[in-house]
Amino acid sequence: MSTTTHADATLAKWLERHGRGSEVESTHVGDLPERREAGRDERPSNPDTTDITTPPFSHNVAGLPGMIDQRSAELGLHTPAQRALESSLFIDEPAHQVALLSRYPRPELTFGERDWAGYLDARAFARHYGDQELTVPFMTELHRRISQFTKPHIGGVTSRRRRVALSERPFTDRELAAFEANPYLEHMPQGTVPLWPDYSAVEYRIPPKAIEGELQALSDWYNVDRKLPGTDPYQLAAELQRRYISIHPWGDYNGSSSRILMNWSLENHELPPSALSDFEKDIFSTTGEWTDMVRAGSDAFGERANRLEHLGVTADPIEVFGLEREHSLYQAHGHQLSDFWLGGIFDIEKCRMVVEGLRGSQP
Repeated sequence: MSTTTHADATLAKWLERHGRGSEVESTHVGDLPERREAGRDERPSNPDTTDITTPPFSHNVAGLPGMIDQRSAELGLHTPAQRALESSLFIDEPAHQVALLSRYPRPELTFGERDWAGYLDARAFARHYGDQELTVPFMTELHRRISQFTKPHIGGVTSRRRRVALSERPFTDRELAAFEANPYLEHMPQGTVPLWPDYSAVEYRIPPKAIEGELQALSDWYNVDRKLPGTDPYQLAAELQRRYISIHPWGDYNGSSSRILMNWSLENHELPPSALSDFEKDIFSTTGEWTDMVRAGSDAFGERANRLEHLGVTADPIEVFGLEREHSLYQAHGHQLSDFWLGGIFDIEKCRMVVEGLRGSQP
């Protein structure tokens, strides 16, 4: 899908000018996750979750290095290869691979130090929480932690706006069928999208006042299903992530927090986390298709982890990810990481096209 930042910036200005900031939140389908939301949600801070938290770090930016160092140590991330493996769970695969191919010194910081610190804190918190039951306070605290250094005002605060995901192109019949089968989503054809009549969109159906109830229902479903004999742990994790992202409870960081939940579920079943090939496919796929993608991502992560163990912790990340050939071609074409930035946003689709082109090149 094509990506752009202009539409969201214009929408934010329009909402502010016309006093509509409390009515609509838009995300851009296919754009960089967590950089797509317009405006702010001004509700009071999150509810009390002290029963499940570890001592919080300060929101002071000066504490970022300490946060990153401590959480990295807790997660066993001591070398570039280990950090590259973990960050493949957080950064869209095309952007992550371009960062590796570019020999970016710290690929895990592709989206910035603040985002990486928030991710590590949330990931370590989920690991610490372990195999307890899924609860609304757990999901709330997870979201508070992941957003604490970038948008602390929305952390753990459910949205109070109508939520839509914009697309510059019409959806395919396959995508429309996936929307139709998802009770949390509603397709908005071109000509019916608020403010942007030339766009298609998906609206998240759950009204703001019902979000907390839906999160409780999600918890109830998960806690029952995970104990059923014969439950497929990949399908369980995939459906947890897909239901959560379809509820779209927060003003931002819905995608990142949904994937931490998914990997929390997989690891509780002693499976590798899933390094997904395409983050955006969750709501565009059927449950079966998404389960297959989650399984494939878990297999990919497991294979890379095994390769890292075989090569040793000081291994070259290029080798761990099996990108030796692509790296040679990338260098020969003279690509640079700066080629993939578009107005302050990483151009995920350009990354995808370049990586796919390298893989398709003749040896």
